[in-house]
Amino acid sequence: VNVLAPFLDKPGVLVGALGLEAEPDYVWEFDARLRFSPKRTETAPVDLLLKPRHETPGSISVAIEAKFAEAYDGRPRRPLGYYYRTRKDLIAGWTHVARLVRDGEEQRFRYFDLSQTVRQLMALRQTFGRTRFVLGYFWYRAPGRDGEQFAAELDEFRLLARQDGIAFVPCSWGELTPRLGGEAEWRGYLKERYGL
Repeated sequence: VNVLAPFLDKPGVLVGALGLEAEPDYVWEFDARLRFSPKRTETAPVDLLLKPRHETPGSISVAIEAKFAEAYDGRPRRPLGYYYRTRKDLIAGWTHVARLVRDGEEQRFRYFDLSQTVRQLMALRQTFGRTRFVLGYFWYRAPGRDGEQFAAELDEFRLLARQDGIAFVPCSWGELTPRLGGEAEWRGYLKERYGL
C-alpha cells in the first residue's frame, strides 16, 4: 500500500501541504513512469503524479517523490548517464542545474540523489512543459548530523532550482504530517515505523 493512499479522496490536502493552490480535482497515478521522448522506452518514475482532471492553461501537475531511510544507506549515488548529460533540450534555460550536471556534481551529494531528481525534472519538463509542474520531495530527516547534512543538500538544490525557475518543494515527513492531519491509523503507522 502506498504511504500516501489515505489521501486518494482528498488530494487538495496533499497539494495544500506543499504550500500550493489545489486544483478542484486530480487524476492520481501511483508509481508514474514519465517518458523522455516517444522513441525511448526508458522512463523516470515518480511515486505519485497528480494531474488536474480538467486542464486549463494555468493548470499545474504535481509529482511527488517520497523518501524514507534510503538516503542513509551509505551507498554512493549513481552519476547521471551520458544520454541525460547530452539532452540539452531538456535542460536548456536551467543554468544552475545544468552546471551541476555538466560538472558532474551529483557525486558531491551524499544523501540527496541529484541524478534521480534531475532525470525526474527532465521528464516532467518533457511531459508538461517548463513551468506547468511542481516536484514535491518528501524526505525523512534522521536525527543528528546525517539529517542536518541531508537538509543542507536539499536546501542547496532547492535554491539552485528556484534560480532556474524550477518548482522543487522539499518537505520533511516531520513537517508534512502535522500539515496533513488525517487518519489516526495513518499517523500511527508513520509514528511506529519512522518515529514521526
